[in-house]
Amino acid sequence: MAEKVRGDRDPIRRLQHFFEAGFAFVERHPAQAKVMITILNGSDAEFKDHVGRLYQPMFELVANEILAPGVEQRLLRQVDLTSTARLLMTIYLGTSSQVDEKGKPYLDARQVADFAIRALLYADALEAR
Repeated sequence: MAEKVRGDRDPIRRLQHFFEAGFAFVERHPAQAKVMITILNGSDAEFKDHVGRLYQPMFELVANEILAPGVEQRLLRQVDLTSTARLLMTIYLGTSSQVDEKGKPYLDARQVADFAIRALLYADALEAR
């Protein structure tokens, strides 16, 4: 996922790549994705904390390599990076956990990314795109 995100310099496209790569992972590995999402939503605090630590690099990728440059370049609204990265991770994990019997997410990664981007973009940046 990080490789896909880092392959583009534009923070907006990086956010799109984040969702695309995440949804592609869920489609390729539906059983693993289901287990991880179930654990994150489960009651076993120790195991949940362990899986949360595994997601830390992805969280940092969103905060530091997508949001921070987007805010710095004035493409994205001024946001709290930590809270917004958590929100985006929640959107990713929640929407990617809703899959059909073949493991394909019901929502399209591009739709989810566009929703998040529209919420974060400055109005004039939105018009320019």
